[in-house]
Amino acid sequence: PGAPDARMYTPAPRRSWPRLMTKVAVWLLVAGIPAGLVYGALLGDLFRGAEPPRPMAGDFNIAIAEPQLLEGDDLARNEGVSLADSMHLRFSETFCGETNGTEIVDGFLFDCWSPEMIGAITGEDDAAREEEAAELARTIRADIVVYGTVTQRNGQLEFAPVVYIADRQLLRAEEFSGAHTLVSSSGNVALANQRRDLRASAERQASDISDLVFALSFYASGEFDEGLRRVDAAIAGSEWRTDRELLYLLKGNLEGKLGNIEEAEAAYTAAIDTRPGYARAHVGLGEVAYQRAIGPTGSCAAGAVTNEALDAAVTAYEAAIAAPIKPAAANVDTKATFGIARTEACRTQAGLDQNWATAEAQFRQVVQVYEDGAPGLAEIAAESYSFLAFITMATIGTAEDQSMAYRAAIDDLDRALALSAFADRDAQFFVSKAFAQEQLGETEAACLSLASITIDTGEEVLSSPLAQTATAAADRLGCP
Repeated sequence: PGAPDARMYTPAPRRSWPRLMTKVAVWLLVAGIPAGLVYGALLGDLFRGAEPPRPMAGDFNIAIAEPQLLEGDDLARNEGVSLADSMHLRFSETFCGETNGTEIVDGFLFDCWSPEMIGAITGEDDAAREEEAAELARTIRADIVVYGTVTQRNGQLEFAPVVYIADRQLLRAEEFSGAHTLVSSSGNVALANQRRDLRASAERQASDISDLVFALSFYASGEFDEGLRRVDAAIAGSEWRTDRELLYLLKGNLEGKLGNIEEAEAAYTAAIDTRPGYARAHVGLGEVAYQRAIGPTGSCAAGAVTNEALDAAVTAYEAAIAAPIKPAAANVDTKATFGIARTEACRTQAGLDQNWATAEAQFRQVVQVYEDGAPGLAEIAAESYSFLAFITMATIGTAEDQSMAYRAAIDDLDRALALSAFADRDAQFFVSKAFAQEQLGETEAACLSLASITIDTGEEVLSSPLAQTATAAADRLGCP
């Protein structure tokens, strides 16, 4: 706000080749030179020597950007670039083998891009910088973008790094995506020993993030045991200097994936103890409370759940909405709203209350946020569409036109299938769709939906209890 500070450094934007072509053409016209005479020769040579950047090519991709200079002189700007270079070199040593290249480590192909390739992530505030980091990640397929800010006051330089984690590899763990602010470091850039200490701190943080990258890589590949081993080692390590709530959050997710509910709860609690108001961890506690409420069978049948247990889940999700630390890109409020809606649907299904209308309104709120373009919500949007179909069929007796209601349920299930990325959920959606089609007398279509479970899903689904339901339905319908 206010007049711009003359000392502020505005970094050059990343290369935009169409914009460059336009500028050259305008210069030619201003100079009175017919653009057509030289366009081919001049720009043809330019484009042969410099092409727009390719997307990153690894299984896991890491991009290091220059920090934005918020306040300071050229010395501070150069020191900020040096700190980013130090982090990039450490990443390259660990993952990529060379300054800008790819390397296979632990079976994963890593691709690393340097600050020179990326330029600076800039914005008027934290939210704007996070938005630019998210856009960069989408454009070049980066999984990790490290950026930050540099501020110089009274000779002291403060380096505040941020790690942005894209949701590309985080199916069913999107709450971990978004920007995570790391521990700042400071020093007098006029003193060589303090510049050295600043670089050493940046290198240590790069090592910390490397531990996180390894754990996320195994998480993304479904190797939860190995991911947990990595994150436990990082938590136990004395060299970890980055905000520890990141590790506790990831540990909670991994423990939850392995069915270790008590350990997941302890990890999320540790994250909140480390950083009070950390909304992501409150979402995790909500999930723990919900899973505890429905038990190992996952049932919401009458007598299977209690109001007290479901209330605990709602309280945890509401705490996430109220918590102050939640970057916009994380969509914490939307994820917590989904958790509350799912809990109220379970409560109603169990006959403990009549909250279908409340749950329906909340699920529609979730899908609206997704349809408005919010990132990282595809999976819970799929689940929300499925729940909307379930609610429609559960309340079919109140519908003025039951055929139209079943059609609406089928439409919602098709939307769920279009967004889902998991075989077990696809199977559930197809079974529900077949039921609706059966009610409409569309036997052939219902059989096709049931057959799609075999066609579109993996073998692990075929041995599940859900497969028995599908098989019974197929036999009842006389499906071939």
